[in-house]
Amino acid sequence: HGLDRMSFEVDRRLQTALAGSPAVAYVSALEGLCTDEGCLAVVPRSRNRDLIAVDSGHLSPRGSVFVADTLLRRYLLP
Repeated sequence: HGLDRMSFEVDRRLQTALAGSPAVAYVSALEGLCTDEGCLAVVPRSRNRDLIAVDSGHLSPRGSVFVADTLLRRYLLP
């Protein structure tokens, strides 16, 4: 409920356009945080049930750490 389906289409188009690029590694936050059933609203295993995002375009501080740890770590560390 309330998801902008266009975001998923744009994400798929970006993945396709950048696939195989030697200069860019496209990391899909939507793919990492959402399934066909919905998107994560809170950081898994957080004691205070911290929100992933503070609005439709900005991660919360704890959400940012979660995304970096789960989606970006393999691209950031050798």
